[in-house]
Amino acid sequence: MKKKIAMLLAAGLTLCAGFSAVGCSSSGGKKEETDYIVPTALKKTETGRVYMEKNGKPFVYTGAAIRLDGYPHFQERTFEEMEEQFRLAAELGVNSVQVQIVWGDIEKQKDVYDFRQLRTMLEWAMKYGLYVDLLMGTPQECHWYLPDYIYEDEATYPKYQSTHKGAYWWNGYHGTMVYGHPNLIERETKFITAVTDFLYEWEKNNGNPNIVVSFGINNEPDGFVRWVLVDYELSLPDGSRRLTDKEAWEALYVTLEAEGRAYKESKYRAITRTNLIKLWENEYGLDTYARRMYDLGTIDIIGDDTYTESISNQTKAMNDLMTGHFANNFPHVAENSGAFKNAASLVLSALMQGAGYSIYCLALPEGYVDPNDAAYDYWEQGILDPVTWEDKAHTQTVRDVLHGINKAGLQVAVADLNQMKAFNTVQNFPQSELEETAQIGGRTITYKTVNGGLAYAIYYKGYTTVLATADCTMEFSGDAITQVQKGSFNDFAFVSEGDVTIEGNVLSLSANTCYRLLTNPAEAAK
Repeated sequence: MKKKIAMLLAAGLTLCAGFSAVGCSSSGGKKEETDYIVPTALKKTETGRVYMEKNGKPFVYTGAAIRLDGYPHFQERTFEEMEEQFRLAAELGVNSVQVQIVWGDIEKQKDVYDFRQLRTMLEWAMKYGLYVDLLMGTPQECHWYLPDYIYEDEATYPKYQSTHKGAYWWNGYHGTMVYGHPNLIERETKFITAVTDFLYEWEKNNGNPNIVVSFGINNEPDGFVRWVLVDYELSLPDGSRRLTDKEAWEALYVTLEAEGRAYKESKYRAITRTNLIKLWENEYGLDTYARRMYDLGTIDIIGDDTYTESISNQTKAMNDLMTGHFANNFPHVAENSGAFKNAASLVLSALMQGAGYSIYCLALPEGYVDPNDAAYDYWEQGILDPVTWEDKAHTQTVRDVLHGINKAGLQVAVADLNQMKAFNTVQNFPQSELEETAQIGGRTITYKTVNGGLAYAIYYKGYTTVLATADCTMEFSGDAITQVQKGSFNDFAFVSEGDVTIEGNVLSLSANTCYRLLTNPAEAAK
């Protein structure tokens, strides 16, 4: 009930989104001024589907991570050169980019904040028509993620004792900060307030673009208890005894609740989220810590960083996070790996299931690779080449899928999930030759390909929208279809590029061309 009330409240607040000086009136009388912005919110369709809303419209959540934190820090690229990745993300077809807030870069001196790079990044996003996911890492990040005054002052901001303390591990020196410590929480929440105050003022000065999609809180926080606690033999700061599993979880929940509350009480109240690790293989986690984090009331949505090329595993993870206790949740993948050459299939499958997908990542700096891990293939990471940022063999198919999704417009976000279908995703990789059927909009659709293409079909308000990444055919059962057009959607409005002939209800699709068929004239006329 708490989540449901919060969702309804958020839905109402979106009417104010982007207007910092004018508030919403619940009484219909004189409007009261409000001093915060709500750029995104969760809503639910009549069929029970949860979706994101931005600027008063449904939002199709597709993204890609940009390691703006890594390339400059490892001196592999300058900060200024990172603008190119924003252009490449837009060219790939995503609508948002996931970037890390590096606390140590913004607050180099206590209570002195430098937002110049954050401002530049937001300007790049606007320039290329992108929105931003801002990710704040955990207190367990390496030394350069944290301000020096925190990392180096163990008397005020203590660290757990561990076998890993002070070791250099793939991206920097690590020291496991004490979760839930009031001194650290005080500084974290003050930093969050400073960031959100900056965003509030930036929005007002830039025409209220509602630039932020979500705030990522403590990326993969469950890793602290599931692996760090055991692998590094964490002990209390005084070394008197080992930290228990229960103590670790409780300290983590305190931190997550405090960080989430800081965002929720700020001047810039975007959706808050956190992503856990491989929930599809950990049923215990779904019913315990995932549920506990979701019920904190300060984290709006829970996702799963799946780390798998298995479509069935990903489908399970997303289904688990949108049913039962998580029926009001918006499921999403925010970290998988560009190493998976079937990324196009994973993206299409997730979106047609009603989930969001942010590709991890565009390209990965070499500094993020553990030099001691012989099994880690640096060159396989990222959807683009890690050095040249050029396409890999499978990049174009990902681009085709994302641009194909964009051509279907906002119906992707709100259509009945029973009326959406991804074709050629039964196996992890597309089959070269395939015949597959689906029941969509009261008709049977038979999809046939000899070119290994991926495809989708979406039925919405009397029309069926279809697209394939390679030439194919789709046959529709039932009464004769008399209207077929090719084109694309602008939000919900179809922009036609001309009529298309259909022979005996068999449509020949050209690669990457969007078609809209009138499959239920009676419903379309309503």
